[in-house]
Amino acid sequence: MTHTNTVYEPDKFAFTLDFQREVIVACLQHPTFMLRLGSEISPLHFEVDTYSLLFAAIRKFFEKYQELPSKIALDNFIPAKVKTDEVEELIESLYNYRDLKQGELDFIQDNVLTFVQHQAMKKSIVESINDLSEIEKYPKIKERIEEALSVGTDIYEMGTVAYDEQEILNRHKARLEHTDYLRIPTGFEKLDEALDGGLTEGDLFTFLAPAKAGKSMFLVNVGAKALLEQRNVLHITLEMSEKRIIDRYDMRLLRLTKNELLVNTTVRRLKELQKDYLGKLVVKECPPDAFTPDQLLMFIKKHHCVTGFFPDTVCVDYADIMAPTRRYTQKRFEIDNIYYGLKRVAEELKIRLVTASQTNRDSVRRLEEGELIDMADVAESFGIVRIATVAVSINCTPADKRNHKAKLFVAASRYGEDGGAFNAYIDYSRCLTRDWTREDGPSGEEESNE
Repeated sequence: MTHTNTVYEPDKFAFTLDFQREVIVACLQHPTFMLRLGSEISPLHFEVDTYSLLFAAIRKFFEKYQELPSKIALDNFIPAKVKTDEVEELIESLYNYRDLKQGELDFIQDNVLTFVQHQAMKKSIVESINDLSEIEKYPKIKERIEEALSVGTDIYEMGTVAYDEQEILNRHKARLEHTDYLRIPTGFEKLDEALDGGLTEGDLFTFLAPAKAGKSMFLVNVGAKALLEQRNVLHITLEMSEKRIIDRYDMRLLRLTKNELLVNTTVRRLKELQKDYLGKLVVKECPPDAFTPDQLLMFIKKHHCVTGFFPDTVCVDYADIMAPTRRYTQKRFEIDNIYYGLKRVAEELKIRLVTASQTNRDSVRRLEEGELIDMADVAESFGIVRIATVAVSINCTPADKRNHKAKLFVAASRYGEDGGAFNAYIDYSRCLTRDWTREDGPSGEEESNE
């Protein structure tokens, strides 16, 4: 006799019996459904014993032979001791069931996926209850929850068939329309040329410079350029207050000194910019050596959920003073952990993430001797330039600062050849950086090219 549960059991499908039957039908009719969700569904999820029995047999057959069973194969695959008239009737009805339409299949898939994700989360919470009183077990709790959050997230990621006819046409059309990569300019024309137009989704860009060389100023300028492209920007500051960073954005956007911001026209000009030209800027101050890439990811998701704001570009000032997700005995491993975490945030959210790292003391000497900062000058970890999509050094001596000049050097790039260098104009009083122009004076690049 078929046994149907009459009380609520949280491990069972919260679906009608007809819907549960169609879950099994979807598995039998569509191999892709079985591939995507078969391993996530447990026979224990079904309320009816015969449903559980048949699904277990179908999944076992599929795992062994990598194909779905025929009616005869399934009938012979079920042990004789559990085969009843009711089981035989159910097999017959499943194979005679009408063909499910694509819309029905999508509906079943979405509902089942939601259910198994909720089950995985519930299981991770239950398993972690006894660990809450022991702080050293918190990493294990975090691991369980992250694993639960990942359940089913990759079922749609089956890769791209590169030389499918339609895929070839789509790819060519995107190239012609310049929509194959959605790029945001950095504000430096020659740098953007080296980056095929600017930063794109998933990029991790880092500035390299000694202390007090203007890393924060360059980050504000990249953020300001994105705002002027009507893109949303999240600026994370770990050294300065939110107010000071916002002052710098005001100075950069209006090209005014801090004292000049006091004039009455400032409010009108900022309102005009905000209305007609700017994206949205959110500035968030976070504690140094405590704020991790994982917390950044959660902050962005929470902000989006609560306010609807989602950044196109995130500026982190700066990576070296963030906290790793776990502690190591050597600082370089912690820096690698931070950069891998930031890269993961950029890729998962499909955003552009811009940050900075400090170079070693010897880089100051090399600058004074006329050399450029490169990969060898990274202070704590060479892994920075290995992990980042692009690493650009800021080369500026005290004499250069007085002359409003800096040289940007592409120390590493996944976009092609690195090693390109070009001059930039800098004005610390206005938090302004831009391309060097002829009006600024000789760039020195002509002589070096000769």
